[in-house]
Amino acid sequence: MTDEQQTSPSAAKSMTVNPWIVAAAALIIYGLALNHWVTLRGLPWIASVTGWDWHPIPTEWRPSYFAPLWYVTTLPFRVLPVTWQPCALNLFSAVCASLTLMLLAQSVRLLPHDRTREQRQREPGEFSLFSGKWAFVPQVFAVVMLGLQGVFWENAVTASNEMLDVLVFAFIIYCLLRFRISQNEKWLAGMALVYGLGTTNNFALVGFFPFFLIALIWIKGLSFFNVRFMLRMIGFGLLGLLLYLLIPLRASLASQNFGLSLWQELKQESFLLRIVPGWIPLVASLSTIAPLLCAGFKWPEIEGELSAVGNAVTRLTFMAMNVLFLPVCLLMFFDWRFSTNPHVHDAPVPFLTFYYLAALAVGYYSGYILIVFGKRSLQRAKFKESPAVKKTVLAYLVILTVGAPALLLGSNWDRIRSSNNGILSHFTEETIAALPAQTTVVMSDDPIRLQLLEAGYARAGKTNPHILLETGAMPYREYYAHLVDKYPELKKKMAPIDKFPEVLPQTNMVDFVFQLGRDYAIYYLHPSFGYYFEQFYLRPHRLVYELKSYTGRSSLAPLPSAAEIADNQEYWKKTAQTTLASLSHYSDSDWDVGRVSVDYSVALDFWGVELQRANKLPEAHAAFAEAYKVNTNNLMAEYNMEYNERLQHGDSRPLGQSDTLARAISLYRSVPAIIKYNGPPDEPDVDMIFGQTLAQGGNLRQAAGLFERRLQLLPNDIPAKMAVAKTLVDTGQADRALELTRQVRAQTNMVPDELFWVEAVAYLSRTNFGEAERSLLQGQAASPKNPVRLANVMEFYRRTGLAALAQGRRDDGAARLHKALQWSEKFIQLVSEDKSAATRFPLADVLMIKADIEVNSENDAAAVQTLTRVIELDPDNENALLNRALVLMRQKKFAAAQDDAEAMRKVDPERAFMAYGVEADIAKSEQNVANQKKYLGLYLKATPADSEQHRVAKKELDKIEGH
Repeated sequence: MTDEQQTSPSAAKSMTVNPWIVAAAALIIYGLALNHWVTLRGLPWIASVTGWDWHPIPTEWRPSYFAPLWYVTTLPFRVLPVTWQPCALNLFSAVCASLTLMLLAQSVRLLPHDRTREQRQREPGEFSLFSGKWAFVPQVFAVVMLGLQGVFWENAVTASNEMLDVLVFAFIIYCLLRFRISQNEKWLAGMALVYGLGTTNNFALVGFFPFFLIALIWIKGLSFFNVRFMLRMIGFGLLGLLLYLLIPLRASLASQNFGLSLWQELKQESFLLRIVPGWIPLVASLSTIAPLLCAGFKWPEIEGELSAVGNAVTRLTFMAMNVLFLPVCLLMFFDWRFSTNPHVHDAPVPFLTFYYLAALAVGYYSGYILIVFGKRSLQRAKFKESPAVKKTVLAYLVILTVGAPALLLGSNWDRIRSSNNGILSHFTEETIAALPAQTTVVMSDDPIRLQLLEAGYARAGKTNPHILLETGAMPYREYYAHLVDKYPELKKKMAPIDKFPEVLPQTNMVDFVFQLGRDYAIYYLHPSFGYYFEQFYLRPHRLVYELKSYTGRSSLAPLPSAAEIADNQEYWKKTAQTTLASLSHYSDSDWDVGRVSVDYSVALDFWGVELQRANKLPEAHAAFAEAYKVNTNNLMAEYNMEYNERLQHGDSRPLGQSDTLARAISLYRSVPAIIKYNGPPDEPDVDMIFGQTLAQGGNLRQAAGLFERRLQLLPNDIPAKMAVAKTLVDTGQADRALELTRQVRAQTNMVPDELFWVEAVAYLSRTNFGEAERSLLQGQAASPKNPVRLANVMEFYRRTGLAALAQGRRDDGAARLHKALQWSEKFIQLVSEDKSAATRFPLADVLMIKADIEVNSENDAAAVQTLTRVIELDPDNENALLNRALVLMRQKKFAAAQDDAEAMRKVDPERAFMAYGVEADIAKSEQNVANQKKYLGLYLKATPADSEQHRVAKKELDKIEGH
């Protein structure tokens, strides 16, 4: 029996659920289903305790959740052996879930049932608690619905910070309801303290604050506005919020800036509040907050205000609304298409708080039905009650009480049954088996993969022999300090850490990996692309990929050897009969298996491409087919399979406008995402598309590899030859590029526009200015009205003129810039007269190029006129405003330059730092120290603290202030 039952006479004979029995039963159930190891969702939280996360303190460049309450509550687990910690943390979540359900049972019991006239007629007790032999039904109903909800269950059986958050949320609500009964303000003090603590861990409590404040004022009434009470509540809340300082204090002990860490913590909380799409909490509120708000309002009597018929209609309508709220609340627990469930698996957070509110509402409205339709009124009824209606509504409640949990259990049964299926652990074991036994460098773009590797070795009771590198952290100095601390043998590969810049250039990182490759084999845990792969290529070895250096000039990776093909084929044959065969049974119900399926599918697609390049077409088809079978969202595998079928018939032509490619682009949105979740392409058109995307990102060798592969498949393809030639020029291979342009000239009379530019740049790289100039002028003369060729001539003279000036050859530079200016006039005339040319080359853009030439020719007056014309055409052209301001400064026309800077701020407030920089320079030129300090201060606030611009401005400001 509860305290409230002893206080309320009407509840003395009530049959209610003992909360500790609820907790014990839940703990037994969750304990039986407890995850025995790690899950991908829970791994980051486990890694923060075990030490597998090299840097659990978030930084601006490596964001992770600030969770100080999680850190404090999991401190005792850090003393356990690391092999025990994952299971212990999973058990901790199960305990939190059990206590949450216990608090839910208690909170449902404490809900007041005096909100409507019908309830007040049937529950006249002092606290209006549901009494009688059926009082346990709402408690059980609410607990079962929440306990069996899929997302709640998943977080209950594996380590989860979110389960700790919902326990805090449940305790806050319980304190509020207990205060309503006891009027003991210790419950409110506890609520304020825990609310402060919880807010530091759960950003959602910031959003819920207005609702809790309204509820508190509603319960306490005018006594809420007592100054001493409000100060006491604020004090306890602030005491809880002091936990915000814990992570910054830890950061300061790790030589990070305390204030910056605190600012990042608060900024992240603000970001998380904004990142959640507004429709998600809005839709979730329809079946949670809205019904509870209706239940919280004490509705007045309506008799006497309307006619008898009107009274009856209003009364029945109001009762029907309360009855129908129950199925609305139940919808929250299901993932039906038209459910009000916000599809939390697609949201950044699981929203367990909304599920808890829905369960609370289920408890209230099921109690409402049992009271209003299951109890006799203690007052003389003004309206005749229909026994048939009462029985019908009660039958409706029985159906929902039995059917909803049964349906929920059925819909989530596959999730429950598939837990502990062992596929993730088996995937990890296979990954470890694919790596060499001796010390190896293992790289990954995803820190969770590295943490999973650590967990795999810990589970096997082995020491991880490998050097793990998180590629996303490698640009940063503090990561190298960690590496030297963890792997002392790396110290000889590095300069002293204090000599490192805060952010390393790409060349340094690539060189570091290259130096490691002299002593260790290097493996990647997944396919990737980027600056490392300009120097290295991937060689698939079962589930992992050896990183090897290019040795020749070709951008295509060498073909796998016969031994490598045999080894990989044997592995995939065995895996297809064992692991892959079971994936389809679990991938829909187990999120981890779904992720593992993607990894297997990507690896199979990658291997299929290697086999296809080696002309093993039937074997490649089998790999693509298996990749698509394992993950039917791998549309690149499907596309490669379609092209493979064409190749097997001796036809290497592109597939053309394939629906599969269109679906892949629509689903994954970008080339990097397609490669990450599908694997590489091996079809001529897709090779060209992906190669162009990689080239735009500066990944020239990788782009060239795709272009060369297209050329292998289509030996006479002119676009492929030109694409390869352009990348060869960009990578300094002028002779090979010129050979390809000669092939194109011999192959067709329709010479592509870009051929002349490629030739010119190739000749320039051989210091043959005359041949470069001749090629471009020849191309322009052959088609005088061709805007591309005209633009190339202008750009050629501009670039070479600037290069000559930079080398100190002023006469050459001035002469070439003069020619560039002449050609710019012709270009302007062309785009002014030719609409099709103007569509491709807007006049404002051409004028900007002319202004750049004039600025570098030191013709400031002409540059101002040209830039003014640009601004007349495009008043919001921020670049034109910036350049005109700089030229005006050089002319010492500071007032006009200031006007342009202010206009820049209005055009793009989010990039106001550019205007502040100009204004600081103006103030410096005017020797106005006060204004210079002012604008430098504004510039520093608007730029990232770790950027080079920020550091330069800070140094300038310190110099002014005499620091």
